[in-house]
Amino acid sequence: MRTRDYIYAVSDILRKKGDVENTLATLRQMLQSRGLMKLYPAILRGVLQKQERTVSHEETQVIFARSDDTEKFTDEIVSYLAARNLPHIYTYSIDPTIVGGYIMKTKNERINKSYKQTLLHTYRTIIK
Repeated sequence: MRTRDYIYAVSDILRKKGDVENTLATLRQMLQSRGLMKLYPAILRGVLQKQERTVSHEETQVIFARSDDTEKFTDEIVSYLAARNLPHIYTYSIDPTIVGGYIMKTKNERINKSYKQTLLHTYRTIIK
């Protein structure tokens, strides 16, 4: 097996069973018995990176154009999250290039309510 295969296998076991200590102890014993202990650090790094990617995708992220927009669109964002039974907690960042509005990224969706998108659409419609 390659390192990547071990990473996927360990991640899958952790996702299903959730017993971190027992899973890593078993992995360590298996690698020792096969003489592959040099792979252990790389496997641990890979599993940790895979877990971090999974967690970051589950969290809702919102990008605003200005800090004033955080208050302006809060009710709209919270009602959207409530309608889909998602947690009302989200992280946000500021990106002035979207002109106004917001872009929301949930686990499965990307909602673009930025003025930049509207302006580009209007521009393309007029130019055609």
